[in-house]
Amino acid sequence: MIYLVISDLHVPTRQSEIPGIFLEILDEVDGVIALGDFVNLDTVLFFQQSTRNFFAVHGNMDEYDVKNYLPDRKLVLISGFTVGLCHGWGSPYGIRKRISELFKEKPQLILYGHTHVPDETSENGILFLNPGSAMKGGSYGLLKIENTEVNFEVKKIEY
Repeated sequence: MIYLVISDLHVPTRQSEIPGIFLEILDEVDGVIALGDFVNLDTVLFFQQSTRNFFAVHGNMDEYDVKNYLPDRKLVLISGFTVGLCHGWGSPYGIRKRISELFKEKPQLILYGHTHVPDETSENGILFLNPGSAMKGGSYGLLKIENTEVNFEVKKIEY
């Protein structure tokens, strides 16, 4: 299974539209994992309707209708792995600890956003993955889970 992992799109406040690369690769992935700061509900619905496997949480900059539509955290099972999803909040310092404390059941992977900085860190038995900011000039992730192997590749978004 290969998932497109995105966070911090900020449409329409910081960019006017969804970067074209996502329109190009949606047919090539098995699903989308979105980690908040879409801003508007139209962006959420676009991704939800574009794939059969859509997992998402809201972020701190999302409008109220997005926050009412999506949870702030979510635990999902993907290819046998327990995966926690959360946007994150506050300073980047200590963010992994704050996020991990949200989950009563300890996930094997936690995908998060908020910092706009890609991350792949193993801490206290949890693999933390952050795709960075899905804005032009930013980045996104491709998460491949096969058997017992997890591969996370961060890709740059060209202008």
